[in-house]
Amino acid sequence: MKTRIFFAISCACAVLCSCSKDVVSQGVWGGTDPTVPSLSGLYSATAGSNTVIYGSDKWKSVIYDGSMYLAAGDGDAVAISEDGKTWTAAVVDNITDWKGAAYGNDTYVLTGGYGMVATSADGKDWAKSSVSSAPLYGVAYGASKFVAASATGVLTSADAKEWTAASGEYSFTNLIYANNQFVATGLGNVLAYSTDGTAWTPVTGTSVPGPQAEGTEAGSTVSWYDVAYGQVGTASYYVAVGMTDRTYTFNTKKTTAYDGIIAVSSDAETWTVTRYEGKRNDDGSFQNVIFTSVDINAGIAVVGGAEDDMRYSTDLSRWTPVELPEDADIFAVCIVE
Repeated sequence: MKTRIFFAISCACAVLCSCSKDVVSQGVWGGTDPTVPSLSGLYSATAGSNTVIYGSDKWKSVIYDGSMYLAAGDGDAVAISEDGKTWTAAVVDNITDWKGAAYGNDTYVLTGGYGMVATSADGKDWAKSSVSSAPLYGVAYGASKFVAASATGVLTSADAKEWTAASGEYSFTNLIYANNQFVATGLGNVLAYSTDGTAWTPVTGTSVPGPQAEGTEAGSTVSWYDVAYGQVGTASYYVAVGMTDRTYTFNTKKTTAYDGIIAVSSDAETWTVTRYEGKRNDDGSFQNVIFTSVDINAGIAVVGGAEDDMRYSTDLSRWTPVELPEDADIFAVCIVE
């Protein structure tokens, strides 16, 4: 049900999954009309007993508000669906690369490049405005306000029309509102939380384990790209995902590779981080996490990443890979409810 902006230990457990082709049967809504974006790149897969909608290529965000799915992405890609299968494209401005999506106060909100914000009451008709000189990334609604993340801090708004710069101290990539607080991810090993979306408390001392592969050394880069909140068993957790680097010698040259990282916390203050070393020495960073309850007895978390890497877990320690029919970077995942 979450977004993302950017972009893992091989599993010994059996893979239980099935895949489907493009969710949009014809790929394009609007025929040959060049002003209507293609819907190709929205797919579905089965993780365990759950159907997951995921976005690749231009799609950067997929959310569900309880009655409607909303997907958004680059090149003014916007689409809505009532069932997650049949999608209708919408046009906002033909220009903006949308990075974040949220719903609150009876309003759908998109955030994206050029500091652009778009609002809609139904997901079909949109009004847009420029509210910042910096690009906007993730957006969330909580505590009677919208909070948008950017490279220069956060902006807040009660109605998604009038926005106020609240903090310029951190470079956030995404954020959520859950369990009575905002939790944000960012570059430079930034994890932070806030009760009002204005004053933020950074998390310090988050340690990332070093690589296990022989001949590799930990690098200095740690970036967090997405965060979700949900229940597993009888307890609820925050889950953040991102990437870190490592170096190794290849053909006598020092080479950098990237590993995915997953952090788990019950309170957003203390996090336990696990490192998942990238397959084939490729970029193993994770882009999006969906963490939700399948039923009251068991929850499921789904992570997506570069090179069609999707995994799911019901205990946040064992992650089962999902086989996908196409090779693509996954930028957004949303579990169908």
